[in-house]
Amino acid sequence: MAEEATVEVAPRLTSPLPWHAPAVTQLAAAWASQHLPHALLLHGAAGLGKRHLAAWLAASVLCDRGAGALGRCGACASCKLIAAGSHADLAWVLPEEDKLQLSVDQIRALSERLAKTSYRQGGYKVAIIDPAHQMSVAAANALLKTLEEPPPKTL
Repeated sequence: MAEEATVEVAPRLTSPLPWHAPAVTQLAAAWASQHLPHALLLHGAAGLGKRHLAAWLAASVLCDRGAGALGRCGACASCKLIAAGSHADLAWVLPEEDKLQLSVDQIRALSERLAKTSYRQGGYKVAIIDPAHQMSVAAANALLKTLEEPPPKTL
C-alpha cells in the first residue's frame, strides 16, 4: 500500500520558468559533461516553482531523444508517459493523505523501487521527494543508504 502512495502524477509542464534560467544553465552544463549529481536539494521560498523545476528536470533526463542536451522533446514515448502521469521510472514521494510527514515505509518502498532496473531499456530512474523537509527522522535515515550508494543511472 505504501508504494501506491509513492507514485504521483507530475505537474503539467512545458519548460522551466524564466527565473529558473541560472539553475537550468548549471544543470544543462552538468548534464552535458556527465557530471549531474545523483541527488539535488531544491531550496527556496514558497511559490518559486521548485516542484515545477524538479518535474522539468526529471522529464528532461527521462526523455528518449538522448542527444546529450538537457531538455525534453515532448513527443517521444517517455515524454508522453510523463504527460500521462504513468512513466514507470519516475517516482514522486509525497505525504500520504491526512499525514504531515513522509513515513519510513514510503522511503523504504522508494529505495526498493530504485534498486530495480529501469523499465525503459538502459534508461534512468528518477525520484522526487516533495517536500523533503517533511521526512520523519526514521525516513531520512532510511534514505541515507540510497543517497550514499545510489544504484546506477538513478537520480
